[in-house]
Amino acid sequence: MKKERLELLITTIILALVIVLEELKIFSTINNFFLSQINLKNSLIIRITTDTASFEAFIAYMAILYFGFAIKRKSIPKNVISFIIAIIISMIATLFIKAFTMVPRPYEIQPHYSIITSIINADYFSFPSGHTVRVSVLAYYITYVFDSTKKSKLKYLSWIYALIIMYTRLALQVHYFSDLLAGIIVALWSSLLIINLENVWVKIYNKLFYKIKILNIK
Repeated sequence: MKKERLELLITTIILALVIVLEELKIFSTINNFFLSQINLKNSLIIRITTDTASFEAFIAYMAILYFGFAIKRKSIPKNVISFIIAIIISMIATLFIKAFTMVPRPYEIQPHYSIITSIINADYFSFPSGHTVRVSVLAYYITYVFDSTKKSKLKYLSWIYALIIMYTRLALQVHYFSDLLAGIIVALWSSLLIINLENVWVKIYNKLFYKIKILNIK
C-alpha cells in the first residue's frame, strides 16, 4: 500500500500543478496549435465514436457490468465495484474542477458565473475533458486492476481506445490539449484514491448491501 499512497501523493501534486498552469494560461500556445491543426467537425464517424465514451454510455456500461455479475454469478467482484466507484468519484472531481477553473470550450465566450451556477452548468466548461477521464479510468483498471494476465492485448487496446476518444474530442474542437492532459491525471488520481481507500468503501458497501445476497462482494 505504501507504493499506492506514494503514487496518489505524486498524482495529487501533479494534478494541482496542472490546474495552476491552466489558470496561468501556460498551455495557450500548445492548445492553439492543436486547435488549428485538427478539425473534422462534420465527420459522422468521429461523432459516433466519441459518443461511445459519453456519460450516458458509461452509465449503461456500468449498469450492465454490475447487474450482469449480480444476476449471473450472484455476487459482485470487488474490482468491478472499485471501478464503478472510481468512475463516480472521477466525475465528481471533474465537475468541481470545471466549476472552479471555468475554462470555456473552444470558440465559446467566457461566462462570469457564481460557483453554484458554474457547478450547475459545468458541462459548458472544457477543463478537464470528461470523456478523457472516463476512458482513462477504464484503461487504468484494465491495465493494473482487473485480472487480465491472459489478455495482455486488451490492455493495449484499452489505451488505444482512450487515445482515439481523446483525438475525437480535439477533432470535434470541443476540447483543448490541456483538457485531455488534465483528464488523464484526474482519472489516475481518482483510481488511486479509490484503491487507497478500499478498506473504507468496502465497509460502507457491505453495510448498505449485506442483506441483498446477489450484491455482496465476491
